[in-house]
Amino acid sequence: MQITNNHNVPENIFLAIREVQGEYTKADADFSISGLLDSPRIQVLRSRHFPGITEDITDGFKAWIGSVMHKHLSEKDAKRDGLLSSGHMFVTIQGKKIKGESDLYNENDHSVTDYKFTSVYALIYESRDDKFEEQLNGYAMLFRDLGLEVKSLKIVYFLTDWSKRKASREENYPKSPIVVKEFRLWTQEECEQFYSEKIYIHSTSQDLDDDQLPECTDEEKWQSETSYAVMKEGNKKATKNFSTESEANSFIEEKVKEGLTDKKKAKDKYYVQVRPGEAIRCNMYCPVKEFCNVYQKNKPTV
Repeated sequence: MQITNNHNVPENIFLAIREVQGEYTKADADFSISGLLDSPRIQVLRSRHFPGITEDITDGFKAWIGSVMHKHLSEKDAKRDGLLSSGHMFVTIQGKKIKGESDLYNENDHSVTDYKFTSVYALIYESRDDKFEEQLNGYAMLFRDLGLEVKSLKIVYFLTDWSKRKASREENYPKSPIVVKEFRLWTQEECEQFYSEKIYIHSTSQDLDDDQLPECTDEEKWQSETSYAVMKEGNKKATKNFSTESEANSFIEEKVKEGLTDKKKAKDKYYVQVRPGEAIRCNMYCPVKEFCNVYQKNKPTV
């Protein structure tokens, strides 16, 4: 992997981030839990083209912050009775060696905990909850394979953009920048069935040519939906956003009716601005997009 420094990050910080960037690997395992939960296309392309991938050092900034915090917490947890930082764990499914590494196992209440550094938006709208549940249950599967009992699954969220001001004013806004949330615990059979299916998809993908790899799903692309913004002439911000064009047009019709009885509103003119959905990961964050035929075919022209 080629690492650039396009924004002139100071050398000491560059070197610190560089130690973490691209650090996590599956070691001598066939797959990792996190890799199995990712797009097969991205995982295969990353493996095949790793020497040709280019990232800027700033792309690893958030991962570096998370790594520093994880390391600090792990050191503190190790000094407390009953708290275990799992280290590398392995399990064999369908003849494939799977690796995982959770942040914390508590021998006192038999809970598995993972730390997440994320946004308030991700917590409120539960945009990653399904993946987090799958990941936690992957770790539970590994702990059980080691003979340890698992009774509950938790994530400790560290909200990187939390605002004390918003917390005091908005009802549904988290009241603390640190939030603990529990997730559903699967049976061992559920875990093994789910991950067996993932192993099959990733294993068969390794035998395909680049252009034949399964396309990423909308979820894997972080695909946003097309929205329809009602704009008032002369204003830069939308009056209101809608998920369908018919809803937007109905809103405008109501505004026109209001103008019939209110002279001040009669001069207002509205129109619908279509805001196309976007494959956010593909366009902004995918490390292998230069090697992806789907992206090259559909990439923005601007």
